[in-house]
Amino acid sequence: MDLGFVRLRAFVETARSGAMTSAATALGYTTGAVSQQIAALERELGHPLFERVGRGLRLTERGTRFLAYAERILITESEAVAAMEGDWRPGQARLDIRLGVFGSPAAVALGPALAILQQEAPWIRVRSVELDVDASAEAVRRASVDLALAVDYSSAPPAAAAGVERIVLVTEPLAVAVADHSDLGTRVPLSDLAEADWILAPAATRFGAASRAMCRRAGFEPHVLHEVTETGACLAMAAAGLGATPATRMMLRMRPDGLRLIDLDGADRRSIVLFARSGHAAQPSRRLLLDALREAMNPYRTTD
Repeated sequence: MDLGFVRLRAFVETARSGAMTSAATALGYTTGAVSQQIAALERELGHPLFERVGRGLRLTERGTRFLAYAERILITESEAVAAMEGDWRPGQARLDIRLGVFGSPAAVALGPALAILQQEAPWIRVRSVELDVDASAEAVRRASVDLALAVDYSSAPPAAAAGVERIVLVTEPLAVAVADHSDLGTRVPLSDLAEADWILAPAATRFGAASRAMCRRAGFEPHVLHEVTETGACLAMAAAGLGATPATRMMLRMRPDGLRLIDLDGADRRSIVLFARSGHAAQPSRRLLLDALREAMNPYRTTD
């Protein structure tokens, strides 16, 4: 019986998201490719793993039973690859690392980090895939990716996952981005923006929750005029004068024109972190990637 790691990853991602389109996005495949892999797996097992419910998919009873085994196989595969790392020699196959990414670190630091890695370790090939940042630890736990970038807000830490460690890459204070023509000073108490219109991520996200908590500690409930998830869109709207939005210097690199960054007294902080399965970050290839990411993010490091 040939279960195949590609087939198993397609199955696990579809089981977790309930949709082949979401699984395809997470894995960097087409929806058709995911469908083909699952169909092949079902033929091998001799049983359907999903049933259609409305526009989504639901695991069958056998699919639910098989999911735990599939996750265990993928975790064991990841651990086996990490354990067998050795000194690479020219002519040998490259070592692939699957890296989950999101937002500003992907836009600002991923390119420089991979350029550093190419110079220092050309045998390592990084395959990046965009993840829901709030689900990064779980993606590492179930071996959908080997490592994942995520963000840790001081007032809204990321959810933990069993067997997954968290490594801080860089920490930045949260500031506020406003249009260039704003008459605010370069550093103000957050309470000075109590009457401002705000552009915030939805409250259900950790960034949205952290932003609202920061305002409440300053003594006011933010007037959210625009609720937007994507950071680049928030910054573009702020540059157009539609309101204030929380940002950091790394985030501002996604939209440097038309904006001013206002530092805040007693600001919350955010840390860009890397999730890895426990013990895996010490493996040579993971350590080299970790060091390259740290170097690429070094310009945004603060000591205050």
